Amino acid sequence: MEKFISDNIMAIISIVFGAGGFFDAYRQRKKNQADALEAMQRAYDKYVDDSVARYDELRKEIVELKKSHKEEITSLKEAHKHEMQELKQEWSEKYNALKSSFENYKKRK
Repeated sequence: MEKFISDNIMAIISIVFGAGGFFDAYRQRKKNQADALEAMQRAYDKYVDDSVARYDELRKEIVELKKSHKEEITSLKEAHKHEMQELKQEWSEKYNALKSSFENYKKRK
């Protein structure tokens, strides 16, 4: 047995270290896969956090726009109401003046 070991010591060392190399490569591959999954998970978490922040910002902007829109509509309604009252008053005065002129015309004839 000693003769076999001494004759083949280089082959035995090569096999032992070669097998160790394969084992190390296998372990390294598993570690790389775990690192890649961890990096993907961090990137996904960052994407989710960013998306949530953006959607919250958009929701706030929509609420502000709705509020602004309602205020603008209310303002326009008030302006329209006021303008219609002025027009009604103006046309009422014109009507009464025309009616008065017509009544005077009828009296002269």
